[in-house]
Amino acid sequence: MEEFSDRINYLGGVPTTKPNPIKVSGTLKQMVQDDLELEYQAIRLYKGQIAIAKEIGDTTTCLMLEKIFNHRRRTRRQMGNSA
Repeated sequence: MEEFSDRINYLGGVPTTKPNPIKVSGTLKQMVQDDLELEYQAIRLYKGQIAIAKEIGDTTTCLMLEKIFNHRRRTRRQMGNSA
């Protein structure tokens, strides 16, 4: 993520982090389901950001986002297999 923060700085932005609220679930199954839903949300977010980067012709940012996206997608698949 530091690499992505550097990219945001390079483009003149200010990298920020705002963590999502922590959802406390009662059962292990519910915790895994909640985590899986968060992965789906993250994947949708990255897809949108990748589309914007492609639209404006920012290949470097697009490649960085695709790397993160692919990691999240692999994580989702692994979680989906264990749920």
